[in-house]
Amino acid sequence: MRELAKLFNAQSIQANQFAENMFNYEKRIAEITPDLEEYEEPNDYLKKRYSIRELMSIAPSIKWLNLLQNYFPNSQLNEGTRVLVAFEPYLRNISNIISTTDNGAVNDYLMWRFTSTYAPYLSKAFRLIHNEFHQSMNGLESNKLRMAEERWEFCLRITSKFLGQALGSMFVKNKLSARLDQSNAAKSHVINYIKSSVLEKMNSFVWARSDEARELIKMKVRQLEILISQPNFILKNDIEKYYNEFIVQNSFYQNILNGIHFNNRKNDILLKSRNSVSDYSWKLLPQDVDITYEYAGNKLTLAAGFLQFPLYDKNLPIAMQFGSLGFHVSAQLLRAFDLTGLQYGSDFRLTSDRKWITEERQLDFDTRLECLSKDLQFISEKTQWMYPNLTLSQTYIDVGALDFAFDAYKNFVSEKGEEAQLSGLNLNNEQLFAQVFGCKESAPMIAEQTCHLWA
Repeated sequence: MRELAKLFNAQSIQANQFAENMFNYEKRIAEITPDLEEYEEPNDYLKKRYSIRELMSIAPSIKWLNLLQNYFPNSQLNEGTRVLVAFEPYLRNISNIISTTDNGAVNDYLMWRFTSTYAPYLSKAFRLIHNEFHQSMNGLESNKLRMAEERWEFCLRITSKFLGQALGSMFVKNKLSARLDQSNAAKSHVINYIKSSVLEKMNSFVWARSDEARELIKMKVRQLEILISQPNFILKNDIEKYYNEFIVQNSFYQNILNGIHFNNRKNDILLKSRNSVSDYSWKLLPQDVDITYEYAGNKLTLAAGFLQFPLYDKNLPIAMQFGSLGFHVSAQLLRAFDLTGLQYGSDFRLTSDRKWITEERQLDFDTRLECLSKDLQFISEKTQWMYPNLTLSQTYIDVGALDFAFDAYKNFVSEKGEEAQLSGLNLNNEQLFAQVFGCKESAPMIAEQTCHLWA
């Protein structure tokens, strides 16, 4: 904070006072900010929808209608528009902090946030200070601080941030037919078998003993929307249309501002008419090496960047395909039934009425998760891992994902036949599948007890 202030020609005394004031102000905000573990239960912090008029009453120091109308100018928002509010007490407290702080200090804080936000796009001196500040704030020791990224890294990251679909179009159209073949093979060879495996083994879910629970699983699996490789518009030469409102100028900083405005504009379009432009709603860029699941909407997205060696290749042995892509697809699909996903009903919306889980089944489920929590705590003590319970839900899912992926592989073999073993390797195909997850019992990641998370 102090060094950034100096770059704006502040004297040392002024810079020191500015940094101290901003630190104290952010400390007040930190004290009322929800802990990370409070995000684990969406129904606890996303309790109800409020009209913007009610929101103005909850946190009167913030001009909500003006703020939201400026951010979403074409969405026809008014005081009666209802919004889902996360952590209502936080909004009340932040409003109180604003109202009990003089305007000069609030203005200084806004200037600090503005400077901190845009420092990465300024000259090298600003970027170095910004980089060191954030690394230090995240606990990296001073002797291990990494210098600012190389210029080519910076340019690639920024271009991808604001022109990501254009880069994605170039990525996909390079060897287009091969990428489309990979997508089709991934769906027919792996994804469809994973879905069938989940439906066949519904009893593996320890909470799923009622008809309502089984219907929920069937509904989510069968109605899963699968987006593979890239959005259609980038194959239809519609890139220019997509970016027609992005005005590129000679000033780099102005281009950053234009890029931010452009991204906000796309969000505004999605908010206003989501169904008509769903092709724009992909959470991943084609070149991303990633796969993700969205709770609201029950949507799985698999980017083209993931469908390449070594993560996937249609010519790899089937055992390797299911051991790599199969596991990742299974892990993301099962998020529909993790600790957060179970709070989304058959309409893929948050609900507090979880009628598909009986009290007895919930108690059994909680007991198994408590066992896993103790295991994670054991691992954290061995590895100095902070907040182990933040991964409780994902760990539970990963354990099941491996089982479902292996079961899907066996179903594939049962229908299509066993492949010949790879020559030169002293491994059968099932052992080849398991190589992805090799771990010695003496390793620190192995806990002392065994938890039976799945039936």
